[in-house]
Amino acid sequence: MGFYAEVRAEIVRKLPERGEERRAFLSGYLRAAGSVLYRGGKFGFSFAADEPELADFLCEALNDLYGAEISEAEIEEDKLNRKEKIAVECFSAGAARILADLGIVTPAGELDFSLAHSFLSDDRLRRSYLRGMFLGAGYVTLPSGGGSKTGYHLEFIFSCYEVAAEFSDYLAQISVFPTLTERKDHFIVYVKSSEEIKDFFALLSLPKSVLRITDCMVEREIRGAVNRQRNCDVGNVTKQVAASEKQIAAIGKIDAAIGLSELPDALQITAKARRDYPEETLAELAERLSVTKSCLNHRLRKLVELADELN
Repeated sequence: MGFYAEVRAEIVRKLPERGEERRAFLSGYLRAAGSVLYRGGKFGFSFAADEPELADFLCEALNDLYGAEISEAEIEEDKLNRKEKIAVECFSAGAARILADLGIVTPAGELDFSLAHSFLSDDRLRRSYLRGMFLGAGYVTLPSGGGSKTGYHLEFIFSCYEVAAEFSDYLAQISVFPTLTERKDHFIVYVKSSEEIKDFFALLSLPKSVLRITDCMVEREIRGAVNRQRNCDVGNVTKQVAASEKQIAAIGKIDAAIGLSELPDALQITAKARRDYPEETLAELAERLSVTKSCLNHRLRKLVELADELN
């Protein structure tokens, strides 16, 4: 199960039971995923749900809170995600009253494109409202590891610019700083920061999702540290090999020109040791000669300088 499905499952397991929290959840979900209908001078609305449990909850909440008349559920195919959705329609005399109570239609019968701030001023109601919005319009991914380019990504997809812009501003107010962009006929509010995505799900009181993000962040940090160390080690080995090849070439040049026996004893011993043990590191060669790395490095530098002077 992918992370997106895990988040949805965690929210569905925690669908609200109390009336005000149900109202907040309905308002957020219908604002994000519902469609307002208008026929014969009357308002109605429809929505679709991915999970049967979610569809049952929405219908039950609408019936319990408002006595709404819900039409028989239909199954519609979501070709984009290759799965079926449960479509529900409410077109009764009380539909306009329901939409008004949920902050989606004004008392004058006009669509209200603003967020339902009455549900955002209380932590408990805000949690339900934002959970509903995520199920209706949200999507999230985590890095999949390995060489994948997939990163942290939380987004909300809206068909109305006013809703997207206000939601973007609201997220910034709670220290989740998104970007708003247009994609085809939709407006996308998205976040790429792992910390901000984690904070958002913490605000929704989804501990399993928060823990999964934290684990991912730690794993990536460890993997990054290992890769940095590996790159550093490879770089050091490359430098050591290049230095050794340069030193051995210098020693060969000196031997061919004047002979190693003409060198001072210390340089002669060093030259023969480097030539005989080309793969040893500076530390290993210094230990073999019972000198310090600094002393050995000075001698090898001197050999290279002598070879350069032979030009």
